[in-house]
Amino acid sequence: MALIMPFVSVAISILYTPLLLLILCIIFLASIGKSLGVRRLYVNILLKLFEVRKYFSQLKKIKNIFFLTNSM
Repeated sequence: MALIMPFVSVAISILYTPLLLLILCIIFLASIGKSLGVRRLYVNILLKLFEVRKYFSQLKKIKNIFFLTNSM
């Protein structure tokens, strides 16, 4: 545990400044009515994920139907 603490301390000190700047940038942009487009990116990723899931679900149904008709 004592060996991990220095690495955690260094990681926090390295990541603290960029994270703080990102948060301040987001707050500033929100105050002037602008956006980084994170919400739109998130929605697009979710749409792609659901489309892929739908494709694999339909593919599984087709395979099940094919195997059921060929096994009789």
